[in-house]
Amino acid sequence: MSLSPAVSLAKPSLSLIRPWRSPALQAAAVIGISGVGYALANVLLARAMTTLDYARLTLALSLVNVGLQLAPLGADGVVNRRRLAGGMVLLRRTLLTSALVAAAVVWTGTAVYALEGSIALVLLLGILAGGTGYVAAARFQALQRFTPAVSLRQATSFLLLPAAIAVLLLPTEHPWLPLAVVAAGHAAASIGAWRAVEREPHARPGPPERFDWGEAAAYLGVHAAALFLAHLERLLIPKVLSLEALATFGILAALVIAPFRILQLAVGFTLLPRLRAAADVPARRRLLRNEALGVAVVAAGTAAALWIGMPLVVEVLLEGRYALSPSVLLAAMVMGVFRLTSGVTKAMVTALCTNRELVWVNLFLWASVACAALGVVVGARAGLEGVIYGASFGWVIRTVACLAFTARHLATDRTSAAG
Repeated sequence: MSLSPAVSLAKPSLSLIRPWRSPALQAAAVIGISGVGYALANVLLARAMTTLDYARLTLALSLVNVGLQLAPLGADGVVNRRRLAGGMVLLRRTLLTSALVAAAVVWTGTAVYALEGSIALVLLLGILAGGTGYVAAARFQALQRFTPAVSLRQATSFLLLPAAIAVLLLPTEHPWLPLAVVAAGHAAASIGAWRAVEREPHARPGPPERFDWGEAAAYLGVHAAALFLAHLERLLIPKVLSLEALATFGILAALVIAPFRILQLAVGFTLLPRLRAAADVPARRRLLRNEALGVAVVAAGTAAALWIGMPLVVEVLLEGRYALSPSVLLAAMVMGVFRLTSGVTKAMVTALCTNRELVWVNLFLWASVACAALGVVVGARAGLEGVIYGASFGWVIRTVACLAFTARHLATDRTSAAG
């Protein structure tokens, strides 16, 4: 008799622990390691380099990340959704598209930002290598092998710390050196990933499916819209404000926005295959409800810790070189929350929507990018915080559009309810 109260008390405690077993939060722990390295690397680079050189590095890294994620031209989404033949066929297709995208990004970057030849070369190599690794990551993701998949997706963040150490050890502040370290690391990671991924059995039984470029294009549109939205500030700040403002935003992104980005990536990354595998509508709703509970708790704690501790961190680690006012900190945290919600809604769209729906989603997502760009231009009149709020407007529109298109896939299953 005396044991029954203890048993009844144990049940609520287990229900509270359950959200922390979420694969999204486990993936967040893996991504968190890369996030810590990314933040530390940015602090070291900002201290070791001049403000202008650090701003040029921030811009170049943004171009690398945009390029390598566009490089597969949607093949990573098809790999996630379909059973494809692997091996050299998929690798050759990936190398070809990655080379084309790398050339296009470098040409555009040189025309718009007047990139130097040495920076353009390492950008070309980094995008080519990173794009091939990105498809290998999609294969691991489809197998729900989240640790290697997340590691490959976050390779740039992992590689930035050795890049910063190289800058500290060698007598140069030029952005070429850390970019070269990042490009070489992407090449090594991609080679190792493709050797490993071919030894993995496919999660879906049956013969290989045909590669559908139409499906790839639909997925690319959804992903590219999110990608440009994520890097919009870095790409536009040099034009609407200054390189000095870009350097400040680089620090802000590394120390304030990055924790929310970690959760955004983790939730979206792990939610996609599990939503695809959910047996019915009630299972989807339970999955989303459990994820929301755990992530909301972590996000609230993160915001509180940032608001309290970030001014001291900036003053001590950066020696007061970069001033982050309370208004800028608040704007960054607001953006972080909206980016987090978009991680959930993007996964919902990718997992649940039909190809026809994805075409319409693309139109709304690109409309959100256009609204964000307009918001950045208008917000620039109020300085850096105005730019951040203007870009956040695009994340709000994106979240609402994705929810609208996935609503019917999460509607109550009347047949199941009746039974």
